[in-house]
Amino acid sequence: RARWRFLREALGTMQRAAGLPALRIATAHTRDDQVETVLMRALRGAGARGLAGLAADSPVARPLLGVSRAEVRAHADARSLAWVDDPSNDDRAFLRNRVRHEILPALVRHRPALPGELDALGERAAAWRREMDALALRAAPPLEPPGAGWARVAAADLAGYDSAGLAILWSAIAWRAGLALDRRGTRRLAEFTMNGRGDAVAHLAGGWEVARIGARYELRRAVVHPEGAVALPRGEGGALLWGRWRFSAGRGERIAAGDDPWTVTLPEGPVAVRGWRPGDRVAGPGGRPRRVKRFLSDARIRGADRAGWPVVVAGEGGGEEILWIPGIRRSDAATARSGRPALTLRCDRIR
Repeated sequence: RARWRFLREALGTMQRAAGLPALRIATAHTRDDQVETVLMRALRGAGARGLAGLAADSPVARPLLGVSRAEVRAHADARSLAWVDDPSNDDRAFLRNRVRHEILPALVRHRPALPGELDALGERAAAWRREMDALALRAAPPLEPPGAGWARVAAADLAGYDSAGLAILWSAIAWRAGLALDRRGTRRLAEFTMNGRGDAVAHLAGGWEVARIGARYELRRAVVHPEGAVALPRGEGGALLWGRWRFSAGRGERIAAGDDPWTVTLPEGPVAVRGWRPGDRVAGPGGRPRRVKRFLSDARIRGADRAGWPVVVAGEGGGEEILWIPGIRRSDAATARSGRPALTLRCDRIR
């Protein structure tokens, strides 16, 4: 992970410096690496997408997949090229090293053709994967660009498919979002789609979730909001990321509040954000308290989006007062008076 993080950061720096967005990371993975990868995926019970291994389409270039490790070594030896051996490559604690040094050689002794068969299997799986990705792109056009870190798909685009078809579509959709689904996750997504229920959320492995929100599905990373209230910035230019929300602080004209429900000007003082709770009330017309749930319902905030919706509060414990439901309404009892110090806040949904 550290190596890939370094490579991606270095690539970004080079792209910004050179102004060349087409730059790619290239690795020296060989046919031997691909054979090991396909065998490891098979041992784990991977489907066709996983069996493609290193031959799958990727933003990473692997120009040496067609040659063996021995050929690369011979090429380097013939030209007196030096290289560094990573000592961790001999550590049998890692599955790949056990496959490389023990399992694969033992299998090859009994079936000499196995490396070629595994390589061919990976190529066929990669070709199948490309065909299925093209099919998924036609059947369920993405509502977000590839690599966005999440995906939205219209429910109508997934209607009419059986479990097997949905498994193919969801696998391709998840890959575009940056999620490699296992069999269990693929099955769960297919079942979730076929149930056809209203707004709901299903949790997946690796901290992801899928939400049915009206006429669309969202595949996204699950966000765990902090327990309790978190203090909001009070100084001009201050900001806070809270789950899928960003709060920014300003003064008066710096953030024009107006009638925008995503901005508010409050009497200056400490305020905090937390997720709304059943039973929460906020002052409505005439100062009469009304349930936050009713305001969310009136604004057509659906169940999957409603969970964890923020409220801005002042005070603590029994004296806590809800001042603002971002994007919905400000409490009529929390009005900044002209000529007095005030705090202006803006809330933006990160997505």
